[in-house]
Amino acid sequence: MALNLKQRFSVAFSLLFSVLLGAVLIVIFALYAQFRHEDFRSRLADQVETDLKLFVDVNKADSSLVDIVERDAISHLVNEGVYIFDQNLKPLYEINHDFPSTIFRQADLSKLQQTSKLSVRIDKYDVFGMTYTSSGKKYYAIIEAEDLDGNNKLNYLKFLLSVAYGCGVISVWFLSFYLSKRSLRPFDVLTRKIQNYSDPSLKTRLNVSPRKDEIDGIATAFNLMMDRIDLAYSKQKEFTGNASHELRTPLSRITARITNLRENKKISGADLDTELREINDEVYQMADMVSSLLLLSKISNEEKIKTLPVIRIDELLFDCMNEKSLVYTDLKFNFDIPTGENQTENFETRGDESLIRIAILNIIKNGYLYSDKKELTILLKREGTWVVIEFINSGKNPKMDDLNDLFRTFSRADNSSGISGTGIGLSIVKRVVDYHRGEATFTVPQSGINCVTLKLKMSS
Repeated sequence: MALNLKQRFSVAFSLLFSVLLGAVLIVIFALYAQFRHEDFRSRLADQVETDLKLFVDVNKADSSLVDIVERDAISHLVNEGVYIFDQNLKPLYEINHDFPSTIFRQADLSKLQQTSKLSVRIDKYDVFGMTYTSSGKKYYAIIEAEDLDGNNKLNYLKFLLSVAYGCGVISVWFLSFYLSKRSLRPFDVLTRKIQNYSDPSLKTRLNVSPRKDEIDGIATAFNLMMDRIDLAYSKQKEFTGNASHELRTPLSRITARITNLRENKKISGADLDTELREINDEVYQMADMVSSLLLLSKISNEEKIKTLPVIRIDELLFDCMNEKSLVYTDLKFNFDIPTGENQTENFETRGDESLIRIAILNIIKNGYLYSDKKELTILLKREGTWVVIEFINSGKNPKMDDLNDLFRTFSRADNSSGISGTGIGLSIVKRVVDYHRGEATFTVPQSGINCVTLKLKMSS
């Protein structure tokens, strides 16, 4: 059975804690056992040194005083044995309080003779030996005893540490599972919300708490993802709706013309040519409309423009005027840059050159179609940190409460009567300018004069 994230975290943490706790308790026990051994060996050393001095220096190799001291000693050792030898390892003194035979081995005695000191542990007994020199003679002494009190304390400490380890391990396993479940509960709630997300409008967003923890980070990332999905869905929906709405009328007209041609058996060659030409114009208009709608759907206001290249607006304007002059041969351009505004750096901006070109070409096209004199004035200037382009033409003024409604898709004013168009051109201009964090406005400076103004940020 596969473990989930909470279980894997709890198991890993509990195992790590169990190993670390066991290692710490083992070190504590080992250090205390070492301390107990050193302390008991110090007691043995003091005792055997006292016995040696009494036997050799005070009582001149007479064991009676040593027996009295050993018998009346306050700190009597358990299972104590004391053995004194001369330099030839001949026994001079021996006392066994609690057991008849010695614990140390002959090899231990030989080792003492070679190294002058001996400290070993045999089963539960500690054996300590030392060399003592007096009046040019060497004496060897060995003391052995059982540290019953120390061993009892060690066993008790072992029991306490074992209980502490068991309780600690059980507690940490329980707490780790409990705390992980409680701490990650918001994650479970978030998971259920994402799994049960069923808003068809894609407008619902997850709540983000002010804690700003990892769970809130996931919720924020999900909301950002939904924003992008909603934007893409909205554009797709907008494109589908716009296309279906605007293509219905030309398709209906084409269908009606074709039906009329099929039913009219007596149509002349000239009339047939006229009908076919009008159908062809309808098809071209539909193709232009689809291209414009596709362009609108691709322009995203959420993209960054900091990395876009620097372009020269004045040069771009000249290119667009030359391009449109080939299409509209009767169009006259008046291009003007105010005095003092001729520095090249004044008219540089960061942006997508192809998109800005499309916006300018659309404005020039509208200026030509809606101009009564087929004349368009273009004014290029700078206002603070903005590059400002004004497109001015004479013609009938649109009558609308808010002239900026002309930038809405498929919006056409009353002055468009008799002029072919789709109502998408200015909406493309608005979308392109918004994409570049600029401004686009439509104004009527005076009666019979229309002006479209574009503002783009100067490059830093």
